[in-house]
Amino acid sequence: MHLRTKRVAGFTLIELLVVIGIIGILSSIVLASLQTSRKKALDAAVKLELVEARTAIEIYGASRNDIFAATCPVCLTSGWSACETSSAYDWYASDPSVAPIIESIRKKASIMECAINNKKTLWVVAARLPSSPIPASQQIWWCVDYFGVSKQFIGEYPISALASDIYKCN
Repeated sequence: MHLRTKRVAGFTLIELLVVIGIIGILSSIVLASLQTSRKKALDAAVKLELVEARTAIEIYGASRNDIFAATCPVCLTSGWSACETSSAYDWYASDPSVAPIIESIRKKASIMECAINNKKTLWVVAARLPSSPIPASQQIWWCVDYFGVSKQFIGEYPISALASDIYKCN
């Protein structure tokens, strides 16, 4: 009697493991690029909302003879704060048309700075972009101000004093 061995068509264990390994490597590359895309999309949203905030702040000031605050949390202190939106203050960041935009930016950006001069006629708003690195010297900010500036800044402090009472984007 002659025994015939039947060979079953299929893949060996090694071949399957190689294919699974290749699929794993490719999926990790795709997921890494998706994470980068997400952060860039958040950056774009923060920039857009800062432009919207500038428009809302200008409308707020125009309806008040270009005075951007009656009382504010920063006017008598260092000049800038974390954009206090409390209704306890009567300034641009707590205005009902501006505060929701500021809060939306804060959720995405995590760090925001607002400034206003003592005469309450000039203002600045800056937010750290979500894709920004952690070290302070490498942080990426987007800043808008009363002068019409809308630009990126890399560093620790996006707001600077031109004179003792005039703040602007760096």
